[in-house]
Amino acid sequence: MDEENEALMRQFIGQMLTEKGFGDAPEETFEQMIDELEEKLIYYINRNIIAQLPAEHRRKLDVSLDDNTASFDSVNALIEESGIDTEPIIEQTLKEFKEQYLKGEMPEKEQKQEPAEEAAA
Repeated sequence: MDEENEALMRQFIGQMLTEKGFGDAPEETFEQMIDELEEKLIYYINRNIIAQLPAEHRRKLDVSLDDNTASFDSVNALIEESGIDTEPIIEQTLKEFKEQYLKGEMPEKEQKQEPAEEAAA
């Protein structure tokens, strides 16, 4: 994410926190809260963009993740190649994220489930 977009995201989160009543929190605490919410917001944006990828592009992404060849640039290139318009996805995610947060309904990020190891017999 470029510096301008990161600054806008942090400003958005700061406004959200203020609306929630945390505007008077000590600066260090407020910045830590922004950091934590920024991580979650980026996760949700990425998840929602990936969910909109055509199946062919999701398969390509899965392969690159499985063989550890995925990079920030390669994923962005794949998204661009897919032709999806990410702006409305991002805008909708921001809206939903804010609504959920202000209602106190912020879900936790899903954790990747690892296959259970079979017990040695």
